[in-house]
Amino acid sequence: MRVILKTSPSYPVVPLRTSPYSLKFMRKQFFKIVWIIANAITRPYIYIETSEGKEAKNMIKTRFLKAAIHLYKFHYKNMKNNGDLFFIGKSYQALDDHSKALEYFKKVWETAAYSPVCFKEIGTECLILENYEEALSFALKEVSQFPGQAESRAHLALVLTYLKRVDAAYEEIQRARSMGESPYVMNIFNLISDIKSGKKPIPERLGTGGKLP
Repeated sequence: MRVILKTSPSYPVVPLRTSPYSLKFMRKQFFKIVWIIANAITRPYIYIETSEGKEAKNMIKTRFLKAAIHLYKFHYKNMKNNGDLFFIGKSYQALDDHSKALEYFKKVWETAAYSPVCFKEIGTECLILENYEEALSFALKEVSQFPGQAESRAHLALVLTYLKRVDAAYEEIQRARSMGESPYVMNIFNLISDIKSGKKPIPERLGTGGKLP
């Protein structure tokens, strides 16, 4: 669209064009707001544990997370942001719907927009669902993709523990410690050390939310 401004004889005629980016910019801002709302709803329930026995809080948590899932799906459909898939997975995880959580974490991985965090989430869900061989498959891929990450080695050690391969798990966790002693690495090291020394039995399954026994 071309708009011509009529001016006095002392000024030239100035052609103006309506910006072709204005509608695109507004659309982008709209979906940015959608994402911000979904993120604001989701984060308190992803990262803060809900107190047990508070039924009302759990009900609000469920409603809010389900609303956030709809917003993330709407945002992803229009903007194709892989972060939406990850947060949908985290929302289902917070709702204890681990099959759905695994489904969406895998979708992130399939887009090749993965990171050690993505592998860890897939592995955690596989362990919760007791899909140990699948957990091992992804843990090996994680170590291959990120060989210098201590947490990746620790995650492999954890999976090997659930497969009752304690000696191999201990070797892996020692490699992880040589790369860095983060809280995650040391928690898994302490678990495997206690199992190896007979202080603890090999756990049957990973706790909800990925909690170590």
